[in-house]
Amino acid sequence: MDTLETIRKKFSSLAELPDEEIDLVGAALLIARVPYPRLDEAVYRQYLSELTGRLRSRLNKTDRPVAMIEKLNRILFEEEGFRGNRHNYFDPDNSFINRVVDRKLGIPITLSLIYTEVGKKAGMNLSGISLPAHFIAALFHESGRILIDPFKQGEILSEEECRTMVSRRLGEESAFDTRQLSPARPKEILIRMLRNLKAIYLQTHNDMKAFQMLHWILTLDPGSKAELRERGLLYEALGNTDRAAEDLERYIALSPGPETERIIGSKIEMLKKKSTRLH
Repeated sequence: MDTLETIRKKFSSLAELPDEEIDLVGAALLIARVPYPRLDEAVYRQYLSELTGRLRSRLNKTDRPVAMIEKLNRILFEEEGFRGNRHNYFDPDNSFINRVVDRKLGIPITLSLIYTEVGKKAGMNLSGISLPAHFIAALFHESGRILIDPFKQGEILSEEECRTMVSRRLGEESAFDTRQLSPARPKEILIRMLRNLKAIYLQTHNDMKAFQMLHWILTLDPGSKAELRERGLLYEALGNTDRAAEDLERYIALSPGPETERIIGSKIEMLKKKSTRLH
């Protein structure tokens, strides 16, 4: 069983890797080790490997792209019973890959991760697609791509359906951009998983768990402005005035503007005065 400090060190090492060297399943299992330190990584890797082997044995070189999708859908959704957790969407377990496998329940990003990883290892050119407000997958082939929604049992989507979905969820006609249909990089996927967890923990006022997610997001992307501001405010709430001031100063440097400097700048001055008094 890894200690939290060991997990943090492993995550820091992972963050230093280029995207093409990141093992997404391993990274997802590492995130899951925080609430589930005793999880047996080999068990979950073996399970996914068995699914891959089952799919590989059914794929033929003559299969058209839609036939390949149908075979993967049959294994994951009909035979294994994976499905979207619509009744308890904000359950943190939906974001931990071990619990998604255990319960066969997940949210779009974790179901898409399993979908793409099983398919890729069987020879399908699958990638995750990080649409605003909904994560999907895509199969790329000689003639183009096919968009797939693993949260909806592998339903095939048109580009127009993606546009409508994004616009409806965000309430903006201009929210959709075809560039959003490009493959998501591994670090982008991990950051999105962590942001989902961060949002859940902030909503439930679990500051320490939210702080861990913020720290890992900033480990992957040190220039993430929103998280710098949030972590600075959390540091303040936890009584660490020096670190709070440091994060908020970096936030101002990345988000220059009179309003930002007026509001955040005055808070930094207050924090530094508190720090001086504490010392």
